[in-house]
Amino acid sequence: LDRTALESRIDAVRAELEGAGDEKKTRLEQFVAELTKLGEIVIPA
Repeated sequence: LDRTALESRIDAVRAELEGAGDEKKTRLEQFVAELTKLGEIVIPA
């Protein structure tokens, strides 16, 4: 998975957040944060 693909996946999750309830939104935001951190570690800028 390259950086562009990873970022598009993250953008898709963020788009889903728009319609999500607060509890689900919080969990997804935490997931996105972890995924972003992982992406920065695994995929050099």
